[in-house]
Amino acid sequence: MQKPLWGASGIALALAVNLGPVPTSLKAFCCIFGLVIICLLLEKLKKTKA
Repeated sequence: MQKPLWGASGIALALAVNLGPVPTSLKAFCCIFGLVIICLLLEKLKKTKA
């Protein structure tokens, strides 16, 4: 796996969405777009450190 932080973020977000008070119809939407946003922020943070 090339980006283990992305995987850990995805698992954490999925647990938060599934255990939280999110309507069933929005769970997949929240997981997908939430993970995209998190990954973009992680990459931006990584570039600013370098």
